[in-house]
Amino acid sequence: MRVVAALTLAALLVVACGNGDTSSADQLVGDWVTDLGGIHAVFTETGTYGKGHTLELATPRSDATAELEWGTWSMSADILTLSPDSESQFCRESIGRYEIGFLDGGDRLDVTVIEDDCSPRNSDFGGGLTRTRTDNT
Repeated sequence: MRVVAALTLAALLVVACGNGDTSSADQLVGDWVTDLGGIHAVFTETGTYGKGHTLELATPRSDATAELEWGTWSMSADILTLSPDSESQFCRESIGRYEIGFLDGGDRLDVTVIEDDCSPRNSDFGGGLTRTRTDNT
């Protein structure tokens, strides 16, 4: 009986404490720059994203628009789905699905296309992304 109680307690502690990992969605939130082409991509906590030639132009504004492309994003395990807004400059009709993997402590993003008919986005994300840092991080 004591063995069962001890094992149960140990199992509960493992579940309660977890392994300290954050979800892929939490890791994705932030500012990134593409390795090919230097295009900036911003993924927000509210599930919107934007792309632009500079960080300022990529950041979704109050009307949720950005310079090149904007829309919503979602994660399921390691699959990133990008759903552009119908008013987006590029890729309006093309939902993109990518397998992603975090490298270098979450500061690099390895990206593999699963399905995406938008060639500008494929070109931008094809080489991966690197997290950008600001002065206060």
